Amino acid sequence: MSSIFSRLQYDFDDTDLDIINLSANVVSHLNAVPQFLNDWQKEDIATSNTGGYFVNPLDPITSDIRDEANTIMPLLSSSAQTSALQGSTGTITTLFASINANLINISGNTGYNFIAHTDRISGVVGYTPTENEIDYPYYNSAMAVGKIMMYLTNQSDGIVNNSPILGSFTSLFVGDELQDTLNIVSTYTNTINTSITYTTTLLGTPPNTYIFTTKTSNLSLNDVQEISNNVSFIISTIGTRTTHDIAFYQNLQAILTDYGIVRQFDNLGQTETNLLTNYIGSDKLLSRIT
Repeated sequence: MSSIFSRLQYDFDDTDLDIINLSANVVSHLNAVPQFLNDWQKEDIATSNTGGYFVNPLDPITSDIRDEANTIMPLLSSSAQTSALQGSTGTITTLFASINANLINISGNTGYNFIAHTDRISGVVGYTPTENEIDYPYYNSAMAVGKIMMYLTNQSDGIVNNSPILGSFTSLFVGDELQDTLNIVSTYTNTINTSITYTTTLLGTPPNTYIFTTKTSNLSLNDVQEISNNVSFIISTIGTRTTHDIAFYQNLQAILTDYGIVRQFDNLGQTETNLLTNYIGSDKLLSRIT
């Protein structure tokens, strides 16, 4: 086994210094202290191998979802020389545009935010607060305040489950639902592609003419509505869970702040009681402590 002491690289010649062996009593005391570390912890510290303990279980599925969104979007989007995908009715055309907007959101901010959020609460990303991230839950911070909240809510509301702890981690538990939906959505590239008819038109004035392509799908309203529902489920799920976990954590912090405020009035001594009662305590406070 590697050595933690060897990692210190202590190499000073201390022969003539006051570096002495500990007395038998001190050694006995040290031997009686409960072990701080088990064998694997000693080894990991000695070899400075203390990373890689966490994985984000939602990273692979979220990346697959974003990849699928990027595959479908070109079929629906417009360009300088192609139309956005048209349906057989105005309602279907509008629905295609809505689907495309949701896919853009999944590929962009909403999908990115979900991966960043689940990286934090899974412990993959450590707590490095910035101005924009100081109120976001991280594994260690959310776990710590959640454990305190479990005691508080048990005493105040009789809560006997671990929701006060896991309320900041709910995004980690939707992988199966997202995978089931992705399995369906992954068929849509072929479904949409095979439904499209391409009509070309020559536009512009010679010599600056160009071919413009109109894309028209023959999918029925029911088919397109099903596509829309499944894409909407994905964006709703990852967006709602991210928002919930962050809000829950911020609520934890607010309640703990209030707990700290009221807790200061427990076990008041004679001097503090006299000061509060006769000088600085409000009627509200005095009605509670007397």
